[in-house]
Amino acid sequence: MIKKLIALAATTLFSLDASAGYIQYDLSGNGISGYVVQHDDDHSIAFYQIFIDTERAYARFAAAHGEDNITGATTRFGDGGPTNFAAFDSLSRVYVYNIALDYQSTGSAGVYRFSARYSQREHPEYANDPWAGELVPLALRFSGTARVTAVDPGLVNFIDGEGGYPDGLTRLVPAPVAVPEPAGLGLLGLGLAALAAALRRRSPAR
Repeated sequence: MIKKLIALAATTLFSLDASAGYIQYDLSGNGISGYVVQHDDDHSIAFYQIFIDTERAYARFAAAHGEDNITGATTRFGDGGPTNFAAFDSLSRVYVYNIALDYQSTGSAGVYRFSARYSQREHPEYANDPWAGELVPLALRFSGTARVTAVDPGLVNFIDGEGGYPDGLTRLVPAPVAVPEPAGLGLLGLGLAALAAALRRRSPAR
């Protein structure tokens, strides 16, 4: 019994050490799935793998894929939470795929709502490429739930071995999402009311 307890404690410590420094969010929605791993200190994206799978489109976004990268990152969670980010994949430079994730709080610890925008198109500079003309331009929206889960120790070792950002993944520390202050909203409301009154005065009498 004592040996089993020692083994269990050692396994637990190893798991905690292996996932230290990272946090993972599993994505689940209709037509979209995958996961995102981010650094738990500056919340920059460390790894991601996202699948789009519908009757109209199939795509895979993955860090360390060679042609995937992040183009922007923001956050609305000042005390830590999932990072909104946009990424692209350029398949053989001819096809361009884009994904953008945006998270909202659900009020439950470790659970978030997300919305996603997906698009695909052909790069205009490669219109004469043999692969051109086969991809239908498309824009889709998805939604689902993101949940905090344990990071696989093997993935942690891989990310660490790549210096925290596999295969040249751009390190982007998320900028806070700008939220209008109450005073600013009040001034905006007064301005709109004044504009409406002025328009009414200018309207000809019937």
